[in-house]
Amino acid sequence: MLRYISFLCFVLFINASTVSAQLLEPENLNQFSSNQLKKLGTAAMEIGDWYSAVGYWKKYTEKKPKDFVGFNELGHAHRAARNFKAAEATFQTAYELNKE
Repeated sequence: MLRYISFLCFVLFINASTVSAQLLEPENLNQFSSNQLKKLGTAAMEIGDWYSAVGYWKKYTEKKPKDFVGFNELGHAHRAARNFKAAEATFQTAYELNKE
């Protein structure tokens, strides 16, 4: 029984560390151009990797703060990652940039 509990704790620890690692933003995103970030964000969304897509689109919008399409895509990535408050704020930014 003790062996079973130890194994279960080990699995939970590994699982928790994996999830927190996925939520961290990679530090090496500065090396990519805005066009590369856009392609990476689109590819991540196509395969359903929403947390990576958020990271790519967030860095893209930092480099291109006037591009409403980037904010729109970031909003979709936040929504798919179930971060609804961030999605709402990001969609609002996209709307403000493209009021015409």
